[in-house]
Amino acid sequence: MFEHSLLRKTAIGLLFLVLLVPFIVTNSLFFPFITGKAFFFRFVIQIAALIYLYLALRYPEARPKKTAIVASLALFVSVVSVADLLGANPTRSFWSNFERMEGLLSLLHFSLFGVMAGALFHEKHWRWFWNSSIVASLFMCLYSLLQIGGKLAINQGGVRVDGLFGNAIYFAVYLLFNIFVSLLLFARTKSGFRWLYTVPFLLNFVVLVYTGTRGALIGLVLGLLVTAFSLMFLSEEGAVRKAGAILFVLLAVAGGTFVIIRKSPFVQQSPILSRFANISLSDQTTRARFILWGMAIEGWKEHPILGTGQENFNLVFNKHYDPRLYDQEQWFDRAHSVFFDWLTAAGLLGLLAYLSLFGSAAYVLWRSTSLPPAEKAILTGLLIGYFVQNLTVFDNLVSDIYFMAVLAYLHHHSPPLHFKEKESHAPYAIGAALRDGLFSLGVIVFVLAFYFVDLKPFLTARTLIKALSGQKEGITKNVEYFKKAIAYNTLGTSEAREQLVQIAYQSGSISTLDPKVRQEIVLLAQSEMTTQVAENPYDARYALFLGDLHLSSGNASLGAQILEKASELSPRKQSIMFELGRAYLSKGELEKGLAVMKNAYELETSSRTSVLWYAVALIYNHRVADAKALMVEKIGTAYPTEERIPSAYSANKEYPVLIDYWKHILADEPGSKQGRISLAGAYLKTGQREAAIAELAQVVIIDPSLKGDVERATAEIRAGRNPLE
Repeated sequence: MFEHSLLRKTAIGLLFLVLLVPFIVTNSLFFPFITGKAFFFRFVIQIAALIYLYLALRYPEARPKKTAIVASLALFVSVVSVADLLGANPTRSFWSNFERMEGLLSLLHFSLFGVMAGALFHEKHWRWFWNSSIVASLFMCLYSLLQIGGKLAINQGGVRVDGLFGNAIYFAVYLLFNIFVSLLLFARTKSGFRWLYTVPFLLNFVVLVYTGTRGALIGLVLGLLVTAFSLMFLSEEGAVRKAGAILFVLLAVAGGTFVIIRKSPFVQQSPILSRFANISLSDQTTRARFILWGMAIEGWKEHPILGTGQENFNLVFNKHYDPRLYDQEQWFDRAHSVFFDWLTAAGLLGLLAYLSLFGSAAYVLWRSTSLPPAEKAILTGLLIGYFVQNLTVFDNLVSDIYFMAVLAYLHHHSPPLHFKEKESHAPYAIGAALRDGLFSLGVIVFVLAFYFVDLKPFLTARTLIKALSGQKEGITKNVEYFKKAIAYNTLGTSEAREQLVQIAYQSGSISTLDPKVRQEIVLLAQSEMTTQVAENPYDARYALFLGDLHLSSGNASLGAQILEKASELSPRKQSIMFELGRAYLSKGELEKGLAVMKNAYELETSSRTSVLWYAVALIYNHRVADAKALMVEKIGTAYPTEERIPSAYSANKEYPVLIDYWKHILADEPGSKQGRISLAGAYLKTGQREAAIAELAQVVIIDPSLKGDVERATAEIRAGRNPLE
């Protein structure tokens, strides 16, 4: 009866729906390439899990068999759960955020998917599942070809295609899995139609190259080489051995040819091919990876057994920040390596538990009696390719789904574990009363999960995107949406508060906004970020936002106090030092401001921003000659224009110092047009309009061709406006 159960077929159909996840993009939600996919996946898995619970309680044959893969998955989830519970921020570890939608909550859903697929799918279901995946990948590749041809926009910008993922790296691993699935289906198919699978194989391969994702391509090539070599010697079919030999030769020829021509203009002028041709240990991206991994190791040393919990790498990043990353993204939340991510998130136990998934997969793969040698070779290559690409990137929703699908497939082909020599393998019976009670509990959990895990976060994501969209009622309507999004008090609350801070900054540039409304927005942002800091006392990022809010609002003393705390949490982060130094300068504590800016500069003297801020601090301390010498030596100019350091000019009281500076510059270089214009701008900021006009008149003497521009600017100044802003 179980085999023909309508509920079983329904559950299987729901599990097939996960193949639609890559295609879901919800512009009505915050992070449209992430949240829609995750909400859909979670809801589908929850419905399937409720049905599966009923089946497992009623039919013993529906329950998962005991295999090495189930054991390793149970171990992994258990270790990570304990690590999250005891970690730095259990709430964040459980929920994650909209940008990632991972954490323990997602891990539980991935695991449920793997367990259910392994228990419910038979061989025919797997055949249809993998074929459906290939068909889906063809549609995704066709979409990407339109991106390559310029007919559709690349969502993340640039030239690296990203399909409907919004991220080329996420897209690349999806393609990697489907390339090996194409080979798997080729090996499984016995008719002449098997050669049709070369189409998705080649198409996925070509599109993967256009993603420009080096880690995925290296992993793919290594995995394919292992597969091709193995097929030539292990397969019992002549056609498969021949295919393996062809694949091996093609890879060898293509790889050798590329090495030979990699320095040619054709390759070097291609933004995609040059990424692969110029791989080295010294390039900027690779250098950043090594620095990040070093920081991850330092964080792991502090919590070697169970780590800091998922989604807390940002704390490690801030505490052990390396100033050499000044020219990289400033708020990494991943180590850009799956293995280092698990090392910091769940410690040595967590990393070993994660590696046990690969170990158990390899164990089952090569012990299975139902998998032919060709399939073993292909799946081995897949595991190797996925493992290698994980060395330099982090996982995402879709890659986790496919990895779980592969584990479930191997579980299906695995013989059960025998824990005792004389153990009875008959499934245990569950009494009707207990069965009804457990299912009732499952229904309650499903209802609660729908409300708290799906509905509230969904509404938050939808409301937040409204808060960030233009509203005909004006910015006050946006603020209403922010309040509503934050009031849900669930996943995404921290991101809503961060975005509210940005709105508070933007409100200052809206000249038509009522000052009272602007003040209300700023106060609301300060209040919400104060709550955020209280809830996350070890996160320097939130302290920086709050301190900068107060500083920008004119409360330099309170801003400095909060920024000092941020600097304690991340003592080597220059961006925090810049704001702290600015706070000291605004307070009139000039020597303290100079000391902070000098420290930031000395941490990494090649940072242009550090040079300019140090120069500003020198100017405040009336050391204009030293500031000029520093800038000329380090950046080749003596002009710290507003374009270069915009936030240094947020208060009018800073301009008298700059007036003195520009006078000093012009004493040495009286013919400098830029110097005259900058001095005129400083005069305007302090209300000295006639002095500004006089400086602009000197610009005409230096360069008569600017007479028309100067006359128009002079008219604007006399009309009470500032044309130099």
